[in-house]
Amino acid sequence: MNTGEKRLSPVDLDSYKPLRELVLEAIREAIKNGVLKPRERLMEIQLAE
Repeated sequence: MNTGEKRLSPVDLDSYKPLRELVLEAIREAIKNGVLKPRERLMEIQLAE
């Protein structure tokens, strides 16, 4: 793992919410916590990890 690598919080797949909502919440939390910057370009491969 790279030391500069950004990681999102794991998504709880046992939740009753649709996956798209879980991913949206994880991205919002990452922005609030400073892991991601607003308007930062996200690559699918990074989100899938």
